[in-house]
Order: sequence, then C-alpha cells, then structure tokens
Amino acid sequence: MLRSYAAIGAVSLLVLAGCSNDGDAKPEKSPSPSAPKSAAPSAAAPRPAFDPPTRFAAQGVALPPEASENKISAGGTNTEPLPVTLHGTTAFIASTASLLAVDTGTGRTLATITPTVGAPGTTPDSPWVGTNPAEAPVLWSDNGRATILATFVVDKPASGTQKAGRAVEVVAVDAKTAKSLWTAQVDVPAGLDGGFAGLAANPVGIDGTTLAVGVSYQSSDGVIAVDLPARKALWSRADFRPDVVSSGVVVGSDTAAVLALDLADGKQRWTAPQLTSVSRLGPTALIASGTGKVAVLDVATGKAREQSTADYTDVRCRFDDKDVTVCARPGWAAGLDATTGKTLWELPDQANTRVAPVVTAVWHGAVYGRTDNGPVVLDARSGKDREVSPGLAPMVVNEYVGIGQPPTGGSGVRSFPAAK
Repeated sequence: MLRSYAAIGAVSLLVLAGCSNDGDAKPEKSPSPSAPKSAAPSAAAPRPAFDPPTRFAAQGVALPPEASENKISAGGTNTEPLPVTLHGTTAFIASTASLLAVDTGTGRTLATITPTVGAPGTTPDSPWVGTNPAEAPVLWSDNGRATILATFVVDKPASGTQKAGRAVEVVAVDAKTAKSLWTAQVDVPAGLDGGFAGLAANPVGIDGTTLAVGVSYQSSDGVIAVDLPARKALWSRADFRPDVVSSGVVVGSDTAAVLALDLADGKQRWTAPQLTSVSRLGPTALIASGTGKVAVLDVATGKAREQSTADYTDVRCRFDDKDVTVCARPGWAAGLDATTGKTLWELPDQANTRVAPVVTAVWHGAVYGRTDNGPVVLDARSGKDREVSPGLAPMVVNEYVGIGQPPTGGSGVRSFPAAK
C-alpha cells in the first residue's frame, strides 16, 4: 500500500515521487541502453580502476570553467548537474558553443570541437545557478565504437526565399581519440525556429539508433528525433518537454499531461492525465507526478504499477546505472530498487542517530555525498556507511576519477583520481 510522504516510516516507493523534476531542476539524463562501458584510460600510463571507487586522491587538477559555469552556487549548496560525461580518463565537457575533451589526469585540453557553421552560444546573463543551459553530452555505441554526441544551436543563413533562422547541429566525436566523426543539421520544431538568442538544444537520450534532442527557449520546449545512421530528423514537435528515452519511446510532458511519443514516427503511444512531470526510476519504470497524485508507470505502456498521493517537492532522483535509484532532498534521502520500486532504506534514522547526506552522485552501487562530518560513501542497497573518509563527494564519477568541488573549498571543479 502506498503512503504519503507524511507517513514516511515504512516508506513506499511513491513517497519518492519527487524523482520527477521540480522547479528549475533538471531531470537525470536518460542512460543509453546501447552505451558502451568506460574505455581504457587515455593516459599513457595505465591508471588503476575501481568499480565503484570509494576513495579519491588528495590532490586534484582544475578543469576548465565550462565544467561548472553557473552550475554551482558560491557556497556549493545549490547545484545543477554538470555538463560533463566521463569516458575512461577523458572528460567531455559541453557548453553552448563547443565540446571540450579534457584529460582528467593532467587537466590538459585534448580537443575543442565546434559545430561546422558556428554556434551563437549563450553567455549566462547573470551569475546565478540555472542560467547556463548546457547539459552533458551522451555516450553511444556506434557498431562498437564509443561515440560522444553533443548538440548545438547554430545560425541558419538565409538562402533564396528562405529566411535566416536557427537549426540544431548534432556532432559525433570518437570517445577514444576525441576526433570529430561527423555532423548533421536538423530543423528546429516550428514555433521555436525564430532567431531567439536564448534558444538551447541538449541531447536527452538514445534508444537503439535514435537520438532525442530537447530544444528550449525560456518556458517553451520541443523535441527532435534524429536517425543517427541516416543523420537526419525523423520528426519534431513543439510544446513537449522530453525527459526519458527508453523502450522505443520518448516520455515527457506538455501543459496538461505526461505522454509518450513513438521514437520512430512521433505518434502518441500513451498518456497519463493529471500527471505533469516525469523522471526515470529504472530501465523499465518511470515516476510521474502531478497535483495530489503520483504514479509509477511502465515505460513502454504507461500502465500504472502503483499510485498514491505524495509530497515530491524538491526531491531529485538518480539511477546508479545498475539496480538502485536514490532519491533525496535537503535533510532526507532514500534508496529504491530500480526494478520493483521497493524502498530499500531511508535517512535520517533517528533510532540509530544517523543523518541524511547531501547526495552528489550515485554510481554502480555507491552513493556519494556529504554531511557536516565531511564527504561520505554509502552502500546503495543497504544505505549503510561504506566509506567515511573518501576525500571527495564527486558530482560525476566513474572507475577512474571523481569530479567535484575540493573539500577545502574554492571555485570551479577539479578531477581527482580514484584511489580505492
């Protein structure tokens, strides 16, 4: 039986319905079912790998400002997901004007990839968190070749009777060599194709060989489905915010409901009335919420597995790319089985005098975060302390490196080699 957040003692999974995005917070990017595992380290000397890492080196190297610009507040208390994807020991960092490939061991920029016609870019007009629209690129296996995909809004010059405007350019980069492989331009959905200075485009996720690209301008959203082998748009739609890509559909919301669109043709597969926001629970399940209603939905069919009312304000959920999803908000965190939605653990635990950490990342069975005592790593399935002195609460992590703010403070983010 599902319970409301107010009855969080023996939590049911719907208490965690805040897995859906709240306010200006961005939902977790859809992992690609076809994405390859991390490659071998790019550095000349092999670096040790730990899956997952539980300790990090004391010294890190600074990453370019694009890795954290307008994503972290001055005190580090307000954050958005970094526009960074790790592959081996290389960090791919997206901005609105370029994609950087950076060696995380040295901080050296290996490559700067820009769209072919030049992107107007978007310079944040204030120092506040939330004013940088860039999001992380996505990783795709193109017939076994690990490929990074980034998207840019580019100028579309006037030609003949065609007015000038904007287009979206998809850039494919070899994740091992950081060399550009190909680019493709697709039209912006009608209604968002004007010369908007703040227009942004970000990859949402991949299913098979189809990439869903989210396009946004202020409060307006749209989606483009791109056939990657053909390098052309299959369809596009305005007035739809895409959040999750899986099982042959892109799931998101319009102004009235959560709905799923077929990736092949854009036709509506299913809809969930009274629900207006959605995020991933696991490989086959979603959590969708609306005013006074929360439901766990099957990705492919939209059928509700469970439903209830719950308080989902300010909750953000992260899938560990294995079998657990961790949901958290200030002062509270809980782990869910990513297949069944069953609650595995919850903090704070007053009976055992345990507090909830500020969760910064979740990966392969490890929960990274911090408390007033410093960084900490929890076991994702049990919620128990796994490492109380990890040296870092990473925001992005793989088996070779963690990226985050130095525990001693300072601006920007650094990369810290995994040490255990």
